[in-house]
Amino acid sequence: MARTAGRSWLLLGGLGLAVVACTDQPASDSGVDAVGPLAADFAEFVSDPALARVLGALDAYDAALADRTAGGDHASAQGAWTELMLAWQEVELMQIGPARSSLSGGEDIRDEIYSWPTGVNACRIDQETLEEDWDSATFFEDNLVNSYGLDGLEQLTFGGEETICPSQVGIDEAWAELGPEGVEANRVAFAAVLSADVRGHVESLVGTVPGDEDEVFAALFYLDSVTKDLKLGGELEHEPSGIAAQAVQANLEGFRAGFTGGEGYGFDDWLAEVGHADLADQILAETDEAIATAAATASLEDGTEQLFAEVKDVTDLLKGDMVTVLTLTIPDEASGDND
Repeated sequence: MARTAGRSWLLLGGLGLAVVACTDQPASDSGVDAVGPLAADFAEFVSDPALARVLGALDAYDAALADRTAGGDHASAQGAWTELMLAWQEVELMQIGPARSSLSGGEDIRDEIYSWPTGVNACRIDQETLEEDWDSATFFEDNLVNSYGLDGLEQLTFGGEETICPSQVGIDEAWAELGPEGVEANRVAFAAVLSADVRGHVESLVGTVPGDEDEVFAALFYLDSVTKDLKLGGELEHEPSGIAAQAVQANLEGFRAGFTGGEGYGFDDWLAEVGHADLADQILAETDEAIATAAATASLEDGTEQLFAEVKDVTDLLKGDMVTVLTLTIPDEASGDND
């Protein structure tokens, strides 16, 4: 249970923070007090520490990439990329401020870092590996988000010696001329550029404070609209690396951190303050059950019925009892979803 000391001044009647969240308040000099403790603590105790872990994992990936040699063992770089990706999969549940979609008032920074389910264009990445244009000043403006970012790094880190492009694309001859050592050297150089771009975008998100509790709640809805409906609904993620089940586990762990507020004030504390600690306990118990199932799942291709059902148990509580008790707003993109 996250800390609750010093929060009683916010209780204004039966639903406490629900009143605060719906009332206009003047901003303080810091610009933090006005958003309420849950939103402010989310940045300090949940999203910023998670982003710091991503940056640390980027350091490890860059070091492994520098040690990667043509024809050598790629296990170190692949392991470092996996740790990096799983660190980001927790942040997927923390899309606030500029990380959000521009349709929701954000700046689409998340898509610059990781564009799935748009889907990586693996063939385009192979083409770019040949073109050697990644140092161009307009490279990122000239290419779509599905040809760079963490998903682009996955292809560069796990790609085989042969190009993934079909023969009609017409790069087979040039690929063969470059040879395995040339392909490897180009992939390492290309990956270094993509990693630096990811780092810049991740750093830009540090210190972001959500505008209110509904924005935090909307971020947690990723578990419903993406993890459940897409990842467990048949749209396979991470085919090159094979970490789709681990990604779902990381999503659930990110959800848990966001729900509890880490070491800060979270939705569990809010529910307890309004007399519904039992609901908070139920959500956490269902989440922990789903985490355990995901940890025991080797591959999502082997069947996801149990995991889907367990995640749905969590999201049903999220958009049912929790919305009712705390008078939260279901995100627009999920408001018509009844499953």
